[in-house]
Amino acid sequence: MFRSLRFRLLLTLMLVALVGLGVAALLASRGTTSGFQSYVQHGVTIRQQRFEAMLAGYFARTGSWAGVQPLVGQMAQITGERIVLADGEGQVLADSDGEMVGQRVGRTWSEPSVTIVRGSTPLGAIYINPTGRARSAVDQAYLDSVNTTLLWAGLSGGLAAILLTLLLSRRILAPVEALTSAVRQMTKGDLSQKVEVRSRDEIGELAQAFNTMADGLARLEQLRRNMVADVAHELRTPLSNVRGYLEALRDGVMEPTPATLDLLHSEALLLSHLVDDLQDLALAEA
Repeated sequence: MFRSLRFRLLLTLMLVALVGLGVAALLASRGTTSGFQSYVQHGVTIRQQRFEAMLAGYFARTGSWAGVQPLVGQMAQITGERIVLADGEGQVLADSDGEMVGQRVGRTWSEPSVTIVRGSTPLGAIYINPTGRARSAVDQAYLDSVNTTLLWAGLSGGLAAILLTLLLSRRILAPVEALTSAVRQMTKGDLSQKVEVRSRDEIGELAQAFNTMADGLARLEQLRRNMVADVAHELRTPLSNVRGYLEALRDGVMEPTPATLDLLHSEALLLSHLVDDLQDLALAEA
């Protein structure tokens, strides 16, 4: 089974289809992720500008950061991100998770997302997702949904490719199987085998060549049979004459005269010539 042309053709087409679908799905996933990240980054930039405007406006109205925690919490609820506000010295003034208020900004935190300044005086710094959380739950859910859809699309495409490969391999190899069956019948002596020519491609040319070969072999076989019949007829006449004369001489009906012996000798020569011709023909065929 594993050495059959059907299996190798099926395996080859399946590998080509699966590799193509895998590469297409991978490129689509990366393209979607990259495009989505660009979209998210653009949205982050806009949100940062809004946060800066809201907090700068709050400081302008109140003249301090006192009571800013509820505003930071509302901002975090809108975006689904963790937002930390620190003053110019790095002390946390507000934390949407309520964990770091009053503490110093951690050394492991990245640079602030936005710095709030008035004139040349820094008023505070906004840290968005300071713990390294790359995406919000909504963003990650969207990417997971896209990747899951691509996975199912790839699996469905792979299954469809396998089914189409089975159908195409059956259609492509059907003429080859017909040729194989015809050849097996010819090895058993049936030279009347023919195959149907269904296409004009290489397989069709092979089928046409097989039919031509089968016609040639059938003609040669018919010529051989005719030759054997003719040779048998040619041998039968001198053998019958020799047999008749020998029986007549044995029964005493005829006398062994020189004429009779000459006749028998000529018939023997004729038989010898026929046998020599058959030998020459056999050598020529060999």
